[in-house]
Amino acid sequence: HDLGGRLRKLSLRVASGDAGLRLDKFLAARSGLSRGACRKAIAEGGVWLDGRRVLRLSRPVAAGESYALALETRPAEAPAEPRLLYEDRWLVALDKPAGLPTQGTPASAAANALAWAGRRCGVEIHSVHRLDAGTSGVLIAAKGAEAASRLAASFRSGEVEKLYLAAATGRLPGVEGTIDAPLRRSPTPGRWQVASAGGLPARTDWRRLAEGAGALLVAARPRTGRTHQIRVHLAHAGAPILGDRRYRGAPALPLPRGGSFVARRPLLHAARIALPHPEDGRPFQVEAPLPDDLAELVDALGWRDALAGA
Repeated sequence: HDLGGRLRKLSLRVASGDAGLRLDKFLAARSGLSRGACRKAIAEGGVWLDGRRVLRLSRPVAAGESYALALETRPAEAPAEPRLLYEDRWLVALDKPAGLPTQGTPASAAANALAWAGRRCGVEIHSVHRLDAGTSGVLIAAKGAEAASRLAASFRSGEVEKLYLAAATGRLPGVEGTIDAPLRRSPTPGRWQVASAGGLPARTDWRRLAEGAGALLVAARPRTGRTHQIRVHLAHAGAPILGDRRYRGAPALPLPRGGSFVARRPLLHAARIALPHPEDGRPFQVEAPLPDDLAELVDALGWRDALAGA
């Protein structure tokens, strides 16, 4: 993902001589990993058979079975846990830290924001939208199937208003505008790009809040919900997000008073979401404060007052 984590995948087929071995022993014998590492991978949900996670260490393997083992190499510093912004019987709003996936990855079913919400609230949690692993800010999740259905309908119908803040480099044409550029998957795995023909409709309204030292503070309001939409659109418009190496973002920014600011992730923050509450349709809004890294840059460049224009 965007903080430098990489996913290593192994496919291990059970030979007739391995049949009957415990799963953890089989994986250790054939993967080159320690038995402890294999037991940890099973416990975290990183072992798969026929599209399903296998969670029983002692499961006997059978000849001809093919197990997929997913191992995620995480950054040295583990991401913080989410912070609860709001909760009622219909929904929960989290302040998701950068580096934490929204939901389970092939390597782990537990280390993600929605799993944390389920443990914290003690109820079934449903995803209604996502934030990229490297993006911080407001994440809404539903409690139960009925709330999920109503919230999902609001997202589909365009009733949800989302405000993101981004630190970027380069230039944008004017003070505000709209990027209306369809997106499609890139030939490079894990990336998206603007489509010259066809593609999925994608529209982002933007406003330049501040500029200086070769950088921009941008308020972005996506009117559609495509994967990596703001990141691809800003890069396409000439202002890639600082730290977004996947989309040509600069890794660091020289500061006016000397030194430099090093961006360890794409500096994109979901600052606010407004939507009809799933209980009765009343207006509901929740905000997440600036994360430490973006706040540090904003203060270093004297942009704090510009946030009022978002």
